[in-house]
Amino acid sequence: MSQIKYHRISWQDWSINRQIHQLYLTAFPAVERSPYLSLQFQVLIGKIQCVAYYDQDTFIGFTYLTTVGDTVYLLYFAVAPNLRGQGYGTQILAKVQELAAGRNLALDIEIVDRHAENFTQRLSRRNFYLRNGFQGGQYRFSISGERYELLTTNEDWTWSECDYLVQRLWPDQAFGENGAR
Repeated sequence: MSQIKYHRISWQDWSINRQIHQLYLTAFPAVERSPYLSLQFQVLIGKIQCVAYYDQDTFIGFTYLTTVGDTVYLLYFAVAPNLRGQGYGTQILAKVQELAAGRNLALDIEIVDRHAENFTQRLSRRNFYLRNGFQGGQYRFSISGERYELLTTNEDWTWSECDYLVQRLWPDQAFGENGAR
């Protein structure tokens, strides 16, 4: 495996956008996906950033990032299914750290629930992020009945900072479970 490279994607990068869109549809359940045209519009107006990652000329995955205050939020992150388990996810997170330029990184994952159909996948995903420098367990929130845990690279993050971020990203939709709203 060689050193991966990245490319910031604009809405005009048609060929790679097709690959990203296809991976997006297969990597995330419908309930967790924003409309793709909405994502593209957010890229167009500069509110979010889409980044594609490559090993040589092989597309290996993508991220959608946005900045809220001093935090870079990883909205979506996916590695091509045939390349998972080969260390690419860890390499992509290292590139995201570079793009964040020393700022806090945050993301959300589904709550690890033993009764969930995909319990093993949820646990594996959480462990992956913990191995790659994220901390969790401090802040949980709900959107449309789906429960999520906020993970962050800043071990000193407070509940109010987590709440601020979630409310900026999903105003009137997300409700923190750790305190009254």
